[in-house]
Amino acid sequence: MAQETPAAVGLTAAATATMADPAGLSGEALGQAELVHQQEVWQRSAAEDAPLYGQFSAQAGQVMAQAQQLQSNPRLRRLMQLAPEKHCDNR
Repeated sequence: MAQETPAAVGLTAAATATMADPAGLSGEALGQAELVHQQEVWQRSAAEDAPLYGQFSAQAGQVMAQAQQLQSNPRLRRLMQLAPEKHCDNR
C-alpha cells in the first residue's frame, strides 16, 4: 500500500489537471497510463502471491484427501447420518 501511494497521488493530480483540457485528449492519455500502471501492479502482485498460492493449493489438496478418507469410513458416514436425525447439535 505504501509503495502505491506516490503513484495514486500522481494519478489523482493528473486526473485533476485533465479537467482543464477542453478537448479531452489528456484524459485519454491518463486513462491509458492508469491502465498500464494497474497491469504492472497486478503482475507484481501475482509474482509475489505465487509461493503462497502454491502452498495453499498443496494444503487444500491434503484437506481434500483427508475428507475423502473420512467419507470412505462407513462408521463415520453412519454417525454423520444419525446426527441430524437425532437432533444432535452444539447447543
